[in-house]
Amino acid sequence: GAATVVNSRFENNRSRGTTGGGLHAQTTLWMTDTLFLNNRGNNKGGGLYLHGAGTATAWLVNVLLAGNQSNVAGNAIY
Repeated sequence: GAATVVNSRFENNRSRGTTGGGLHAQTTLWMTDTLFLNNRGNNKGGGLYLHGAGTATAWLVNVLLAGNQSNVAGNAIY
């Protein structure tokens, strides 16, 4: 199935594991009118981490990713 996120805000979050400070998605993701601000991923994907080689797909419309950090790769999206 797919996940839908509309008119949301992910702010000042930190991943408990290694990836996806704001959101760790393992499915198809539809996202509109959403903010990812100042999140931190310990390894990859400070703002948004899409898990799954070739299986995780994201459609982002009017989505702002700003001030997100990651120690290895993908400050905004990985």
